Amino acid sequence: MPERSEVPEGWEYTTIKDILTINYGKGLKESDRSGETYDVYGSNGVVGHHFEAITGGPTIVIGRKGSVGEVHYSSEPCWPIDTTYYIDSFSGMSTPFICYLLKSLRLAKLDTSTAIPGINRNDIYSQKISLPPLPEQHRIVAAIEALFARLDAANAHLERVPGILKQFRQAVLAAACDGRLTEDWRKDHKCDENKSRQRVKSSKTENGFIVNDGANQVQLSNSLPDCWTWIDIDSVFSRKIDYRGRTPPIEKSGIPHITTSNIRDGRIHWNTDKFVSANTYQNYMTRGIPEVGDIFFTMEGPLGEVAVLEENRLFSVAQRILILRPDYETLESKYLATSLICPAVKQALEMRSTGSGVKGIAYKRMKSVLLPLPPLPEQHEIVRRVDALFALADKIEAGVAAARAKTETMRQSILAQAFSGRLVPTEAELARQVGREYEPASALLERIRSEKKEKMGRKGVQSTLV
Repeated sequence: MPERSEVPEGWEYTTIKDILTINYGKGLKESDRSGETYDVYGSNGVVGHHFEAITGGPTIVIGRKGSVGEVHYSSEPCWPIDTTYYIDSFSGMSTPFICYLLKSLRLAKLDTSTAIPGINRNDIYSQKISLPPLPEQHRIVAAIEALFARLDAANAHLERVPGILKQFRQAVLAAACDGRLTEDWRKDHKCDENKSRQRVKSSKTENGFIVNDGANQVQLSNSLPDCWTWIDIDSVFSRKIDYRGRTPPIEKSGIPHITTSNIRDGRIHWNTDKFVSANTYQNYMTRGIPEVGDIFFTMEGPLGEVAVLEENRLFSVAQRILILRPDYETLESKYLATSLICPAVKQALEMRSTGSGVKGIAYKRMKSVLLPLPPLPEQHEIVRRVDALFALADKIEAGVAAARAKTETMRQSILAQAFSGRLVPTEAELARQVGREYEPASALLERIRSEKKEKMGRKGVQSTLV
């Protein structure tokens, strides 16, 4: 907010207390809410509906507890609950103007609580503001809403990008696992690997291969490129490390303990709040120590997240992570990790999963799932291309996130300009241009003060009559 000396001509330097009355919301249990007539507001917005309202008309709701300082606008009467403050009397001022004004103050910074976030009403009252003449308030609102509409349209376009990128990544994975991604590469590289060396038992048919996957007969596509084959998971991995059924005592510091929440986006995220002691580590990690190149596969919560261990580190592994070790001489770990998240393979794994709530899968149920296997040189090329395309998608995603953050910064910049008199011509300037008089904000402020004083007087009279 501008200092008193910077207030535009015709504006008035004052405080929130001078122009507004802030009321406490009223408790209304969720079980007591009924009907759909009026919105019920909590600190973070609409939380239900009720057949009654406690405000008299357009209302501004301010988060008092929890989502402190959040500002919401209701064009109709409503019921703000006791975690909020509300304003429903505006003394003739533009209600949207007051709403934008309060948002520009960033009231969340007034939270001084040490436990549950909270904001004191007197701290809001003490906020210094610059009040423009009433006609200027309406022009400011119109300008803000026009600019915000453009930002909203930009955000609407940006919000579609993550979905498009998700589809793009799935398309890349599908192409990687059926040979389309490296179709041009194969034209220049002779197939010199023994095609039958690792093929699962199958019989050729007119439409493809019939394979016994351990549970039933499965029809597989005959469209895999030459030198590719189908191979079951159990034939691919030379060793598995599984800590299911074991849970070590967790400490606040020590050796990191990696859980399923650390396996996401194709990577192992090492920042954790779970640790084990050195003694626990020695006694717990007896089934095998993960090595660089091992594939981490989450068997549950969530199912099917995959990452490759790329560095030597000391850590323990939670029971819902399966560690798969391929033959590094003939198989590319990153390709195998990619094949495990191909759409068709993920679908096969999910079909074999169990559980009514959180889905999970045991190794005995997943070991017969088939993976498409190209020769080793092509595995390397697939990994290179997938990494490059995913890096491009990540770059676009980061750019979108930066653009969305910029739109929020621009909103605050627009509000800052609006409430310092720089967004639209002032009423004083327009009056001079056409040679007319205008009512300065000082007259508006005087009316507001008189109205508040009159209301206080009426309350005083009522109290003496009780």
